[in-house]
Amino acid sequence: MHSDVTDETQVDQAFAQALTRFGQIDTVVANAGGLLKRVKCVDMTLEFWNQAIALNQTSTFLCCRAALGHMLPRKCGNIVIMSSLAGHDGGGPGASHYGAAKGALLSYTRALAKEVGPDGIRVNAIAPGLIATRFHDVFNTPQGRSAGVERTPLRREGQPEDVANAAMYLSSQAASFITGEVIEVNGGMALY
Repeated sequence: MHSDVTDETQVDQAFAQALTRFGQIDTVVANAGGLLKRVKCVDMTLEFWNQAIALNQTSTFLCCRAALGHMLPRKCGNIVIMSSLAGHDGGGPGASHYGAAKGALLSYTRALAKEVGPDGIRVNAIAPGLIATRFHDVFNTPQGRSAGVERTPLRREGQPEDVANAAMYLSSQAASFITGEVIEVNGGMALY
């Protein structure tokens, strides 16, 4: 997708390009998001809060709206929304903005699933935990990552492929009767 995931015109143009290239849109993974930086609530400006909500929530709304514009007339399609373990547990220190945004996506997933399910469109979410990505290189410490692994029953960090496999499953016919659900890809970390 283009550089500004909260610019309606750019999002619509990206979908138009996908339609031109592929002919139709069957599955969309709404994966834009990020922590931006760690900021305590008392030190957070309204401008920063709005940036975090735009990046994590508004981008997902725009992506889903654009996708549905192409899926609804065909009465079929699949949307996978990327949330986070932080949507359940609030995230780490200085991540209340991120946790709040990702938590809202869990509710949005269920609401949208109810709204478009009668039109043959499935909407599900994935909530990754500690995944070995640049996100944790930037926003976590080696000690924090080690502690996370120790809190994970499978005793390892997840790999990007673990999240991709969940998205592929939710996008497949094997998940044809699943909607409004969240797959936790966290090695069991959310059990504690």
